[in-house]
Amino acid sequence: MNAAGASARDSDGVLLYFDRAEHRAFWAWVAVEILRHTGARIEEMLEINHHAVIQYRLPTTDEIVPLLQIAPSKTDQERVLLVSPELADVLSTVIRHVRSPRTGAIPLLAAYDYEERVWNPPTPLLFQYDRGGENTRMSGEHIRRALSEVLAFIGLTDSTGQPLAVISSRVASG
Repeated sequence: MNAAGASARDSDGVLLYFDRAEHRAFWAWVAVEILRHTGARIEEMLEINHHAVIQYRLPTTDEIVPLLQIAPSKTDQERVLLVSPELADVLSTVIRHVRSPRTGAIPLLAAYDYEERVWNPPTPLLFQYDRGGENTRMSGEHIRRALSEVLAFIGLTDSTGQPLAVISSRVASG
């Protein structure tokens, strides 16, 4: 995601960086799909790590089904969801996207929990990206900005004709 990638100016002369646009569009798509299939909040979604995708063998049929653990947040209750084929496709795409090309592993990140005010131990978070050679956890604001850009680009409006916007976490929680 550096500024040296392919770019062009739009009709207003604004410089557009294609790699940044692709990055934001990819993560907006991932966020929409995961939120749609899980009902998770953005903050819960950002805490999903590779270890949260598990297999369970059904005792009656011996069939193996994929499950997704959603860590407890506001409700203090962990949820375990059956992964649909569509969600499995999204999760596998994210896993391929964040794997290290050198090692094939998902980089471990020690992320700061702003609610608890503690550093969490290193974990293979799925919502991470390479930021100048160093992997970084995605923030809620990063996802909200990506979603807002997609909404603005496609021109979605509410029933009054006003453009749809993603509410900032500061506004939503205040």
